[in-house]
Amino acid sequence: EAENAYYNTIPTFATFEFTDNHGLNVIEFNHDGTAWQEIANDIAGTTWDGTEGNTPAVYTLPVFSALTEGEHTIYWRVTDDAGNIATFDWTFFKDTQVPSGNLAMAISGVTTTGMTITGAAVEDAVEGHEYYIFDCVNDYVYDKLRAENINQYDLTGMGTNTLYQFKYKVTDGVTNNHATTAWEDDANISDWSYTYSRHTLSVPPTIATVTCDKTPETWYNDATFTFTSVDGFGEGTNVEYYRYVWDRHATHSWNGMEAIWDANDLAVTATDGDNWYLHVKGYNGDNIANGTLDLGPFYYDGIAPYAVAALNGHITENANESVTLSWIDDSQEANFEYYEIFAATFGNYPTYAGGSEKSAPADYAAADASSDWTSIGTTTDLTYIHTPATRDYYYYVVFAKDLAGNYSPVSGMTECLSYWLGDVAADFGVINGNDISLLAAAWGGDVASYPERNVGPTVDGARDSRPDPDNAIDFEDLMIFSMNYNNTNYSSKVSAPQKGEIFLSMHREVVDGKLVAKLYLTGNENTVHGLNIKIAVGNDLSAENILKGDIWTDMDFFMYTNEDGILEITGATLGNGTTIDGDGLIAEIEFTMNGENTMTDFAEVVARDVTNQDIDIILNPITGISDNYSTESNLSTYPNPFSTSTTITYNVEEAGMVRLMVYNHNGQVVRTLTEGMQSAGAHTIRWNGCDDKGTALPAGIYFLHIHNGNNTGCLKTILTR
Repeated sequence: EAENAYYNTIPTFATFEFTDNHGLNVIEFNHDGTAWQEIANDIAGTTWDGTEGNTPAVYTLPVFSALTEGEHTIYWRVTDDAGNIATFDWTFFKDTQVPSGNLAMAISGVTTTGMTITGAAVEDAVEGHEYYIFDCVNDYVYDKLRAENINQYDLTGMGTNTLYQFKYKVTDGVTNNHATTAWEDDANISDWSYTYSRHTLSVPPTIATVTCDKTPETWYNDATFTFTSVDGFGEGTNVEYYRYVWDRHATHSWNGMEAIWDANDLAVTATDGDNWYLHVKGYNGDNIANGTLDLGPFYYDGIAPYAVAALNGHITENANESVTLSWIDDSQEANFEYYEIFAATFGNYPTYAGGSEKSAPADYAAADASSDWTSIGTTTDLTYIHTPATRDYYYYVVFAKDLAGNYSPVSGMTECLSYWLGDVAADFGVINGNDISLLAAAWGGDVASYPERNVGPTVDGARDSRPDPDNAIDFEDLMIFSMNYNNTNYSSKVSAPQKGEIFLSMHREVVDGKLVAKLYLTGNENTVHGLNIKIAVGNDLSAENILKGDIWTDMDFFMYTNEDGILEITGATLGNGTTIDGDGLIAEIEFTMNGENTMTDFAEVVARDVTNQDIDIILNPITGISDNYSTESNLSTYPNPFSTSTTITYNVEEAGMVRLMVYNHNGQVVRTLTEGMQSAGAHTIRWNGCDDKGTALPAGIYFLHIHNGNNTGCLKTILTR
């Protein structure tokens, strides 16, 4: 065995031999200078190798166990037969004690992927060297083998939020003179320390590891916000659990008492408003926090905007196929996004036959699903111009939408045309002489050939309302054309003036053998805008000349037709708010008389003001004297005025056909009192103030007209109620 080595077991000498040239006698030994002890005596021969007698062949130091720790020297004394003495010595160190110290471990510097493990230092008082052995109990990694004076390791590459367990033991430098491969087994080695455990840290929460089904700073009308821990929870994942708070503060002061989120998705609920935040703080399996995250702000609005008010639509001024919409929204909220406009059509321009009225949709969903309603655009303004590709009568509703996707209740519905009535010439967007000429050219003609000129009447008489055509190009169309003439805008509003009594008179006279009938308008104080007068003409009269009267200007429209015994005279002033200026001659008609039936009488009279509303016209008795007018009828009535009934007396000069009729102030026949053959002489008839249907007529002025051959008479009577 090597000298000066450290041993913790009894040194054993595999080769232990003494020789002498003559012969050996006695072998003795002692340790550290103690008394000699005999090993063998009376040795025969010159060599002793420990095999003589009972001595084993391998020599084991007999006193090792009794030796103290530390350095020792063994002495051998050999005496030969001649009494010569030789002394030998061998020095070694006894060390059977492990290094001294408390085996405690400290774990520090813990990160998401690493930590530092430190074993408490020990001291070896004998041999003087300390070696440390570390083991990862759960056998993930990090078995650190015997290393001198290295009691600390910085570990990296570890899994996040993962539990690691460590222990260590210590040894000294005792080798028992063995090869280095056996040193760890030969050395004095301690038991393992206690097992020490520690989790790596959780991954600090980020927007990549904690996600939401909704985007921050975006409005939603769903109050539930769902958050996901991307890698889940538990051992080996990014995090063991989170503590969380859902509130309306941008930051949070943590106290460790917050709710725990450790499984599945987290669903939280907001109340109406903005600036909702989710605050999370991550923990590992050792309940050690690592990082916080403030997610937000999130916006929730579950309340629909208010409906817009005062929705109004009208034809865009001086334009064609264009509608200007406007509305009021005094309650526009902070998260307002836009207004969405829906439109529907009546259909079947220009006659609108077979079209249909539309009703407002119940709500946005109904509008969006409707086959009648179509979304035509959005805007953030309080006005919108719709330019449809086709002319029609349009209906509109508006919805306000907020950034959360809530839609307001439906607005009130507005409706209007997309074009100006009467705008038929190619220079669209204005109604001028070109359009009036086209109207005149189609006057009384085939409506099917000119359907776009058949615009009247409208449903309420207004110049921009939906047409309800009468299948004739006539006075009703003229009224619409005339009101829109040079007036395709809304710059000035007109209203009908106060109406006094307005009279229409016919004066007849014979001039140069011709019957001349003159029509007069009186009592007109800039009230009448348009006139349509139908005159029944006897079959022995032929109209030769019809002259425009002085109440008309060169700019006014004047037209007449003469068909089937009815002479129709139509006129209107052109332009917004224009009227006939005062009183005067409407028309002068010159007839050729071809026989005895030269009767002229008002069949129907219609007068309109600047708003196309009817004006009551009082028909004065026909005046003038001619050979076809007679006062011999002695027409009278009593009482006059009357309230319930009156008795009418008249004289028939010659037996024959007698017709006695009652006209209202518009020249319309309301009652035929008698029509048939009567004998000559005086006759009476009673009238109860009712029309031909037996309906009581309203109070007013009425005219009694009698016809008997060539004799005609007229008398005014007043009905009171």
